[in-house]
Amino acid sequence: MDKTNTRHSITIETKSFLALFLIPLLISIPVSYYFAQKDVKSELVAISRFYTNYIDGIITELHGESALIAQSENQCEVMQEQLLYENQLRELVIVDDGVIICSSKRGYIEVNVNSIFDKWDFVSGEYLFDYGNDITQRSLAVVDVFPNKKNSGIVALVNRNYLSEAMRRDANAQVSRISIKFEDLLYPPEQPFSSNGLHHIRTSSLYGYQILVEARPVNVYSKLLSISVITIPTAFFLSLLIHGVTRRYRQRDSLLDDLKSGLKRNELFLLYQPLVSSQSREIEGVEALVRWEHPKLGLVRPDIFIPLAEQQGLINQLTDVVLQRALADLQPTHPNKPLHVGVNIPPSYLEEKHCVQTLKRYHNAMTEAGYHLCIEITERQALDENGIKVLDALASEGVIIAIDDFGTGQTSLSLLNDAPFNYLKIDKCFVDTIGVDTVNAPVLSTIIELGHKLNVTIVAEGVETEEQRELLSQHNVQLLQGYLFFKPLTLEALKKLIR
Repeated sequence: MDKTNTRHSITIETKSFLALFLIPLLISIPVSYYFAQKDVKSELVAISRFYTNYIDGIITELHGESALIAQSENQCEVMQEQLLYENQLRELVIVDDGVIICSSKRGYIEVNVNSIFDKWDFVSGEYLFDYGNDITQRSLAVVDVFPNKKNSGIVALVNRNYLSEAMRRDANAQVSRISIKFEDLLYPPEQPFSSNGLHHIRTSSLYGYQILVEARPVNVYSKLLSISVITIPTAFFLSLLIHGVTRRYRQRDSLLDDLKSGLKRNELFLLYQPLVSSQSREIEGVEALVRWEHPKLGLVRPDIFIPLAEQQGLINQLTDVVLQRALADLQPTHPNKPLHVGVNIPPSYLEEKHCVQTLKRYHNAMTEAGYHLCIEITERQALDENGIKVLDALASEGVIIAIDDFGTGQTSLSLLNDAPFNYLKIDKCFVDTIGVDTVNAPVLSTIIELGHKLNVTIVAEGVETEEQRELLSQHNVQLLQGYLFFKPLTLEALKKLIR
């Protein structure tokens, strides 16, 4: 029996060892190939963008040259002076009623081309043109017609070699070929406008032509090799790391199961930390703080089980427990004046279908007991547009809205502008800068000034020294919370205090 168990254990260890090395290999190779293709694809996009801009620039320049020549009195002389040695042009000609009357290369001439216009409408635009009906002499023609004059205008023929040489340089280095398509004609004419390999097609936003750039297969394999040199060792390292922390995750899963059971067995309870007026030092409200008494581990810190609840989708259920317990605790207390009760509400809770009705019900019940419900929006999750609408609905019912731990999470200035809120709670890390020369010290003054300009009640958390109390009071921070006044109290201690 012992030998069987030992053999079984060795088999499991062998499989685990193989998985430790084979799985990273099976993952890293496809991942490397994906990123290699993505990298090459981005290069193709950049190359196609470069050539599109390059050809767009040529066409735009030729249209501009034609416009200047068309406005000149001596069109032929001006054209020859400016463009005789222009190497990007094959030839620029002036056509009058179907007859070429001037050439940038040959000066005044007379060539009847009406036969061409019988097959080709003479309209402004950009075309591929076969010189002498020879597709090997195909080049780019840029046409600008004269208004109100049939078969008349300026035609610029781009030097075929000027385009092909520039395209050939990059084709030899990074791509196997580049093809351009104007309507139904292609350049170069012998290449199809399609590809079975990795390629990218870009359309000119100015002139509507398309350009196809095809990658060289060796370029993809080269990228694959260079990326694999990084991804494969990284995958092995991550595999070892995952293997090393598996036990920790198992312990975490065990704590998660205990938390689920604890929610059902009412192992969670509340403590209440008072908020006092900075001027009168009277209690103006309390914050409900959830705690967990584990049957075996004892008191579990909230910075352990609350993030666990957030990550595992239990935070809304935990929030329901806090609201239920706060109402049950405080209903019989009957304070001598209305106090606000702060309860942390994650933005995910605001996404619940019946959230508004639920919080309104707790608000009404607490109001009858002498309390005002204050929902404190935590910053560990971003608040979306739907969440802001929920806050609007709650604010209209008289629910107090507070932004908790301001400056440490995901609150943005746009949220301050869009969301209705009454309280702005300054995190303890900024209060701790009082009397200490740190980089965060100026932030505290900025937050206080911002709160006053927004005309909201400012609450300072974590007040522990008389120096902090005095400075915050001088800056008219209305409410203070911290060990200088009260530590979190049990329900019994709170009852004695508020009575």
